[in-house]
Amino acid sequence: REWEDAGFRDIFASPGLKLAEWPDKAVGLTPPADLAIYIEAIDETQRRICLHPGSARGQQLLQPWLS
Repeated sequence: REWEDAGFRDIFASPGLKLAEWPDKAVGLTPPADLAIYIEAIDETQRRICLHPGSARGQQLLQPWLS
């Protein structure tokens, strides 16, 4: 209920980039991600970033970096 009251259903239904810091808290309420971004803290100054496509669109977004 809180999700809908905040207007997130309409936000995620509209076109454009959407970022969710804790998507696991809205499982079943958000559409599948085209691209999942995972950020891991290595230490105080370094981070590891992994990108995982979740759809054909996500694969297209990553294609320039894969070739």
